[in-house]
Amino acid sequence: MAKGVVTGWGCLLPPSHIAALMLPVLAGLGMPGGLIQQDGLAPVGMLDLVAFVGAVLAGVGLITDRRSPGGVGPRSGR
Repeated sequence: MAKGVVTGWGCLLPPSHIAALMLPVLAGLGMPGGLIQQDGLAPVGMLDLVAFVGAVLAGVGLITDRRSPGGVGPRSGR
């Protein structure tokens, strides 16, 4: 998040990258919950939607990184 590199909505990029990784994991962890419930039904539709949102966020992140990679300068660690 260097000065002049991040766009106006750039503050949403780190949470979206985290969500893109965690939402499919949470959806996968929710599937066995249907086996534990009394009726034996997992909320598959909702979990699919959560995984889909994670996939869309990952796709947007990949496209954004591909269009403007930003790069890391040798003095960026200072």
